[in-house]
Amino acid sequence: MDVCKQIAILAAVVFLPPVAAVAQSITWSSPVAIGADSTVLDNGSADWAYAFGASSNTTVNGVTFTGASSLGSVSSNLTFSDTVGDTFDTAGDFGPAGSLSTNYNDILNNGLYWTSGTITVTLTGLSPGQEYQLQFWVSDVRDYTQEENRQETLDDGRGDTTVVDFNATQISGSPGQTVTGEFTATSSTGSFTITPVNENDGDSAPSQINAMDLEAIPEPADFALWCGVAVLGWVISLRLPGFASRRLRTADSRRV
Repeated sequence: MDVCKQIAILAAVVFLPPVAAVAQSITWSSPVAIGADSTVLDNGSADWAYAFGASSNTTVNGVTFTGASSLGSVSSNLTFSDTVGDTFDTAGDFGPAGSLSTNYNDILNNGLYWTSGTITVTLTGLSPGQEYQLQFWVSDVRDYTQEENRQETLDDGRGDTTVVDFNATQISGSPGQTVTGEFTATSSTGSFTITPVNENDGDSAPSQINAMDLEAIPEPADFALWCGVAVLGWVISLRLPGFASRRLRTADSRRV
């Protein structure tokens, strides 16, 4: 392959924008019980993190959660389908759990909930082509009975769903679950729904969020470095004296 073709392929890899998928889907992990601070995942590039209902900012495992007690305080990054029936619990009714650190409890003691059924959560300000990791927490440690068994379903609307428990062990005083979802943005917005699962006793349950975090997934450093070095080498070579004439002589010799 001649130099021109190599450069054309390299330029296409490095400079052309990624091709958007037809639909944006979220790949959910298996939910895990909220426990050690390490269950707050941090890849060092948080776009935002919110502790709903909290009155102050709190850092857990390197991630700083902004206390959010109104929909307006998150509107630059999040919107919700129901902006009337929302309730911010700011009294700490959902905690604390004795098994968690003080800071972890601080982001989970409060929350945001609706009693209007399914809620659509829209993420805004996304960069098309960028990979993201979303982490979601729901928890309520109050008196628990087997008849309640509160759960909710997260659904990207394209067949990818997961079910999270408000109480991971079904024992009063225990925290709930956290789950991550990875996706590649195909536009500047993305969404998923929260649908409450009716309790075992038939009572309707609310849709609830205690905390949420969105982080951009960095590209592999080695690949980015290789691309940078390759492009730099190409640019330098074009400026070297005699490079163009050598390339022409090589092309002429091939035609002989």
